[in-house]
Amino acid sequence: MRTTLDAKVSAAQSVLDAAAIRVRRAEHIHLDLPDPDVPRSRRIAELRDGDRTVVIQGPERVALIGPNGAGKSTLIENLLEGRDPRRGTLYTHRVGYLPQRLDGLNEQVGALENVHTVAATTPPATIRNQLARLLLRGNSVERPVSTLSGGERFRVSLARLLLADPPSQLLILDEPTNNLDIATVDHLVEALAEYRGALLIVSHDYPFLRRIRIDTVVELDSERPPPTAWVPELGLTTRLRDALNSQQKAAGVSWRGHRGGWEITAPAVFTCGRRR
Repeated sequence: MRTTLDAKVSAAQSVLDAAAIRVRRAEHIHLDLPDPDVPRSRRIAELRDGDRTVVIQGPERVALIGPNGAGKSTLIENLLEGRDPRRGTLYTHRVGYLPQRLDGLNEQVGALENVHTVAATTPPATIRNQLARLLLRGNSVERPVSTLSGGERFRVSLARLLLADPPSQLLILDEPTNNLDIATVDHLVEALAEYRGALLIVSHDYPFLRRIRIDTVVELDSERPPPTAWVPELGLTTRLRDALNSQQKAAGVSWRGHRGGWEITAPAVFTCGRRR
């Protein structure tokens, strides 16, 4: 009798969990973020390799791509830590970083307290309201992060980036869509749509890069000392073109020749370059 009751309770809980997932997938994120004060003339960062320099200027959105072992994570770490100015320089200290592993959270406290540590002057009620817009509501913002689901933990990490006070002028995201379900990727796209600062994103998820309206692609090449810089408005490599073409159906883009290279024509999202 007890076993039968437990089975019914378990089945009912499964139905409730499935319904909750469907509701979350149908929900959308709408944030009201402060202006990070990034005018188009403001130089935010530079990526360098010898005489090649890629400048991130104003609220530009830059994708950093390349094969495993090309040095993408090393380049980002150098940029953040300032170990070698010959490889890159930050021109702002207001930088938010989302690593592949979400290990920057305090697991013992809730979302509210995690965000409060980077937004100490923001009233808790305001943080709670913004967390609700990130689909973290009610008691879930008080629960220890260690008890949250993967999607909830990701949104707490994202909240720390987007709700920081003062707001970040540059966000650096390292493979942010890895291990995310479709609904959480949708939530990330919606959240980044509200952000008005500069973005530097490491990703091979070309449909995702299209959706967040990347301006410039920089490719690192493991076949030669990284980074092999690709500068704006000049074209596209054969390898990158082929990789993008293989996903163009999913990404909803098409290509045409341009100055010896390639560019997206519908919609115009990527501006890529050829080897200098």
